[in-house]
Amino acid sequence: MRQVCDYEHTVGPVVLDPSMVVHSGLYFSSSQPHTTSPAYAAIYEMKSHLIMRMMEIHLGSELMIQVISYQQQQQQQLNLPLLITYCMTFII
Repeated sequence: MRQVCDYEHTVGPVVLDPSMVVHSGLYFSSSQPHTTSPAYAAIYEMKSHLIMRMMEIHLGSELMIQVISYQQQQQQQLNLPLLITYCMTFII
């Protein structure tokens, strides 16, 4: 958490949903993974894991697993890639 906070104070905010960014002030597009810096990508991953863990603590493990299972079912019905599967390995 300290690394994420230090990075955001020195460089700028790490936004997990790039569609919400009006003007980030970054030299690269955060919506395109191949244009981000390795440092930004590492902090992005740390922050996303931190958020998932905070949600698990707030909701509880059982409810969090139900939410993830529901998301997976919805993605499978729509034939979308299973992006949350990677995060699920850290919760279970």
